[in-house]
Amino acid sequence: MRGLLPRTMSSAERVEIDSLHKIFGDGANSVRAIERISAAVGPGQICSVIGPSGCGKTTLLRILAGLTMPTEGRVVTRPSNVAMIFQQPVMFPWRTVRANIRLPLELHGRVGEEEEQRISDLLDGLGLRGFGDRRPSELSGGMLQRVSLARALISDPGLLLLDEPLSALDEMTRESLWCELRTILKRDDLTVLLVTHSIREAVFLGDMVMVLSRRPALVRSLHDVDFGLRSLSLLDDGNFSSLCRKLRSELE
Repeated sequence: MRGLLPRTMSSAERVEIDSLHKIFGDGANSVRAIERISAAVGPGQICSVIGPSGCGKTTLLRILAGLTMPTEGRVVTRPSNVAMIFQQPVMFPWRTVRANIRLPLELHGRVGEEEEQRISDLLDGLGLRGFGDRRPSELSGGMLQRVSLARALISDPGLLLLDEPLSALDEMTRESLWCELRTILKRDDLTVLLVTHSIREAVFLGDMVMVLSRRPALVRSLHDVDFGLRSLSLLDDGNFSSLCRKLRSELE
C-alpha cells in the first residue's frame, strides 16, 4: 500500500471532556444517556470506546462532533475541524468515488491541482487506484468504507470520530482492514475516538480502551494498550487474549 501524501505539519490535537451529562426528553419520559463522563485523549492517540448496546457511545461521539449539545458538562478542548464516519457509508450515488471524496473541499471552495493530487494519493494509499471514476453502487462494502475514510481524511481533521465503521463487513474482511486502518491513522497522526462492539477490534486498533457502563453511561475503566506495531499475528498473542478476556469480564 502506497504512503499517503505527507502533511506539512500534524493537525492532531488533544481532546478533553469534563463531566458530560446528556438527558433526552423531559419528566417521567426522560432518558439519561450519559452521566459524569470525563476523559482526555492526547494528540495522535486512538481511543477505542466499548460498552453495552444502547449505553450512549454514539451520543458521546455526537457531542464531540458538535451534532448534539450536552445537558451538563463541557467539551474542554475540541478541534475546530472534526470528521465523523458512520456505521453505513453515506454516499451520493450519482457522484463518482472521486467526486464523493472531493465534496468537503467543494463545500469550502478549496479545489485545485494540489487537492486533486491529494485525492489521487488517498485513492492509491487506500487501495482504490482505478476506482475513482466508479459509482458507489459498483463498490463492495469494504471499498465503500475506504471511500468514507478518504473523504474524512481529505480535509486533514484534527479529530476523527469512527462510529462502528466496519460493523457491516464480514469477519474476514473486517480483520483484513484492521492493519490498514491503524497504519493510515498512525501515518496521518490523527486523534481518534473509535466506537465498536468488538473487543478484539478495540484492542487491536486502540492505544487506549475506554469501557462504559450500562445506561446512563459512566466510565468504568481506562486501559492503556501497548503492543507496538500491529499485525494479524497479534490475535494469537497471549497478552492480547488476556486483555480481551479482562475487558469482556468488565462488560459482563
